[in-house]
Amino acid sequence: MNLQDYEALIRRISQEVFFYLQKLGASAADAQDIVQDAFVKLIETEQIIPEPKIRAWMYRSSIRLWIDRTRRHQRYRVVLSDYQALMTQWQWPATGDLNEALQRLDDSEMLLFTLRYIQGFSVKQIAQMMAFSESKTKVTLFRIRQKLKQWLEEDTNE
Repeated sequence: MNLQDYEALIRRISQEVFFYLQKLGASAADAQDIVQDAFVKLIETEQIIPEPKIRAWMYRSSIRLWIDRTRRHQRYRVVLSDYQALMTQWQWPATGDLNEALQRLDDSEMLLFTLRYIQGFSVKQIAQMMAFSESKTKVTLFRIRQKLKQWLEEDTNE
């Protein structure tokens, strides 16, 4: 089989798989993405798949990719609905109040807060940077959170 015949075979099989995925319920965009991902897997595979088995391999790979994508979207919907339920359950203070409370922190507290919660450093990394013990860093961060909580509660009660 020469390269042109192989390309024609792959295009024909890709179209078949595309329509089959749509028949299963995938959107056109998802079906195209899945067929493309399956084709990339075919190219990246280290095995040489014989011509009679390419069709079965493409179908099997595409269906597995579609199932994985469907499961991932279902998990995403569950997480999103849980998050939305949590956000409606809690009443978060306005960001202006939070900014005002953050401005009330002294410089060292603001630095610790920024390193941990904005820049995402671990407690261990912060302790090394600040030449503190890990326990002192944890306690200081806890006290900063308590201060902010108290200030925000005072602001909402006023």
